[in-house]
Amino acid sequence: MLTCMMSVSRFLFYSSLSFVVGVGINSFLNITPLLLVGVFIWLALLLISVFQKKKFVLIGVCLLVVAFGVWYHHQALVQVKSNNLQELYGKEIQMSGTVVKEPDVRSDQVKLAVEPEEIKNFDKQVKGQILISTNRHYNYKDKLKVKGELKKPAVFDDFNYKKYLEKEHIYGVMYQAQVELTEERNTAYGSLLKLKNKLRQVIYSNFSPPHSEVLGAMLLGDKQKLSDSLKEDLNKAGLRHVTAVSGMHVAIIMSAAVALLVGLGLSKSNAFWGALLFIFAFTALTGFQVSTIRAAFLSGIFLLGQQVGRKKNSYRALVFIAVAMLLFNPLLLKRSVSFQLSFTAVFGIMSLSPIIKSYLTKVPDWLGLRNILAMTFSAQLFVLPILIYHFGRFSLVTPLSNILVIPLLPYLMGLGFVFLIGGLIWSKLGWLLALPLWLLVAFVVKVSQFLAGFSFLYQSVSVSWYFILAYYLLLALVIWRVKKKRKTKLSFLLY
Repeated sequence: MLTCMMSVSRFLFYSSLSFVVGVGINSFLNITPLLLVGVFIWLALLLISVFQKKKFVLIGVCLLVVAFGVWYHHQALVQVKSNNLQELYGKEIQMSGTVVKEPDVRSDQVKLAVEPEEIKNFDKQVKGQILISTNRHYNYKDKLKVKGELKKPAVFDDFNYKKYLEKEHIYGVMYQAQVELTEERNTAYGSLLKLKNKLRQVIYSNFSPPHSEVLGAMLLGDKQKLSDSLKEDLNKAGLRHVTAVSGMHVAIIMSAAVALLVGLGLSKSNAFWGALLFIFAFTALTGFQVSTIRAAFLSGIFLLGQQVGRKKNSYRALVFIAVAMLLFNPLLLKRSVSFQLSFTAVFGIMSLSPIIKSYLTKVPDWLGLRNILAMTFSAQLFVLPILIYHFGRFSLVTPLSNILVIPLLPYLMGLGFVFLIGGLIWSKLGWLLALPLWLLVAFVVKVSQFLAGFSFLYQSVSVSWYFILAYYLLLALVIWRVKKKRKTKLSFLLY
């Protein structure tokens, strides 16, 4: 029975991996999808019918799943291209609709994702959302009447805003819209977002920019509030990931939280559950954003793998989560940078951090410092080519900046949550707690500003997907050789 369970588990893993491969093929290769599907199905049937062995049957089934992945992604693209909102581009429309995502509150405007329920003089059913810019704040699930010119999302030289919005099922934008509230609706999620807004006020009433911007991004996921100058400094210093909610960010913080709790006297098991509780609280505070939920799942898998000592199961769970997300939205694989960074970072931490940690024996392991540095370097090595590809820049001071800042993150986050709760209960308590927190945030800001001054170390680089593929193949070869060498050495010592 155990053998049967193992074979089923292995079958599901290879099938899931094949689906991801299929989605990837149609995402990145410019080949006719129907031709690909036909070739994969023909090869699968050939293997299954000619060779009767289980191995070839498994390969045949995997090819069929690859074909399904290609077709599934193709269908998603067809749905995007056939969306009928494009018929209204350049026209002034009147519509009624519902706010379906968390409002994006910025310094000069509020952006609302509205799903149309009825568009005046347009009888077709609309599937998709419109991004509306307004000066007034509305809540999740509020019903609105909107009037304005519907525009096609812009495509810039270095950024395709249209494709970025399409992966979020948004197919049109409306600037300076006339908006009227027709029904205010209270939901549990809406109440949580209102709480988040109160917490945001706690931050901005006790901190001024750029400290409030950094803290808001780290604690509440408000990365859209970062100023352009602060973003540039963080990029040049290699610290932009500190203010972004990603699998790498959360995994490092959670692992550090476990080390901190163990250092305070808790058992590893209790520290593990404490870290999971911390993950849930962090996810709730950010308003259950999709990126935060993804990061929470990925970091939870990483912690679970450490807890039970089953890395193989962690890798499988990582693939299963990727499949679940791609089934929900197959466009994420190519068009979502955060999706790519989260999975590659966590995979890198799981694969490479034990090796790097073994070379950091001279680093003191005070409150998990050695583990934090190992995870940081392994994650950075794995996300490096993706960052270069998308942003065309590389900072040579990244290792130094991460050594200085990353070990402080668990203290900053922990004290930050205490500050938020204290400030929510009593404003004066928030002011008192803000003093030590300001020192930590100020250090992060100063390090960013100082290292950003070495602009000559911030290089412009242009790479293709072929470079990324070659980079990961080389990295995999290095990991395999190191592990093989260590295994051989261990066998010799045992002998």
